[in-house]
Amino acid sequence: MKKCAALLFLVLVVAVGVVAGGCGGSEGDTTTSGEAVTTTADAGEETTTTAAAEEEPTGDEPSITRAADLSDTIVLPAGFAMNDAVTVADVEAVVGKTGYVPFPEANSNAAAGSPEGSFLLAGDPASKIRFSVWAKDGQAKYDTGLKFVKNPEEVAADIWDKLIVGDAESGTEVTTLVLRGDVCMRIMWNAEYYGDFDRLDLGARLADMFVAKLFKE
Repeated sequence: MKKCAALLFLVLVVAVGVVAGGCGGSEGDTTTSGEAVTTTADAGEETTTTAAAEEEPTGDEPSITRAADLSDTIVLPAGFAMNDAVTVADVEAVVGKTGYVPFPEANSNAAAGSPEGSFLLAGDPASKIRFSVWAKDGQAKYDTGLKFVKNPEEVAADIWDKLIVGDAESGTEVTTLVLRGDVCMRIMWNAEYYGDFDRLDLGARLADMFVAKLFKE
């Protein structure tokens, strides 16, 4: 009889220990109010931190000109030269290289509303980026220029009416043609020299800068 009583007592002690151990495990997962503890909170905090990081600007994005900031017509005075519109700093900011210098173009005719000018790294002709403007008869100039561009690809934006990037007829240069109102703009660069750039991206970035310099009030 004593052995039975002792055995029963031992069973009761083990049972109580199991129940107590089970309750202790559940306390690690919930608070006294029944809410999830740090595991869930940590996950939520990580999600918030990640979202905030995604919204934080990295500083790598190019500045995009807003159509609302632009005039309908060129803001520079009649007869402006290319160096009145685009500077070395403007080109360097887009390309991400320094050391560019202005290079005059013989075909420039600023007095007639068709200035032209280039920028290149000193002593490196292949680095030349050429800018041209036709302030009058832009649609006709655009249509004519389009005939000399192969494999044209269009880039849409509200700061220009049309923009295409393609291969120049010579095959050694990339041509970007831009039409805004009755103004035609052209940008050309050596395809191989700037081969590390995506040509659509570089064309759009240069055109964005060019349009802003001509039309931003």
